[in-house]
Amino acid sequence: MCGAMAGAILQMGGQIFSGIAQDRHAKAEAEALRSQEAAANVNAKAQMAKAEDASERGREEASGYREDARQLASSQRVAAGASGIETDSGSARLLYNDAAERADDNIGNILVNAGRERAGHESGYVSYKNQANNYGMEAQNARKAGKAGLFTGLLGAATTATSFDWRNNKWHKG
Repeated sequence: MCGAMAGAILQMGGQIFSGIAQDRHAKAEAEALRSQEAAANVNAKAQMAKAEDASERGREEASGYREDARQLASSQRVAAGASGIETDSGSARLLYNDAAERADDNIGNILVNAGRERAGHESGYVSYKNQANNYGMEAQNARKAGKAGLFTGLLGAATTATSFDWRNNKWHKG
């Protein structure tokens, strides 16, 4: 008779222990996922900083190129004028216009390349933010699963307790 009661107590203890173990495991899993979420958010911020840097570098490079092109055009005009060449008409004017168009094309290419680099980093930002959001959801789900496991263990112990006739030291017949 005493064996049945000991068995019921052990069964309830096992059910409670199992629920607690599931909850602790889920807490640890959620904590690890939260760490991964934080790392993904850090990576996302780094990608956005790189995107901003790419734009700034592109603007600076284009501005420097524009200034170099102006200085080159000025020095060409001075040299042509010093040589007695008419600088505002004819072949000289065509050369200056051609050089200005090439400079504008190159500046455009610099800005387009900076924009492409920025877009790549922005894509990385979105990817890392999505990862962070997924890790956050996984962490929430892990906690919910742990709480469900704990509840199931406690419910199982309660069911065991009500299934046993403690006065007569035997199991209720179902």
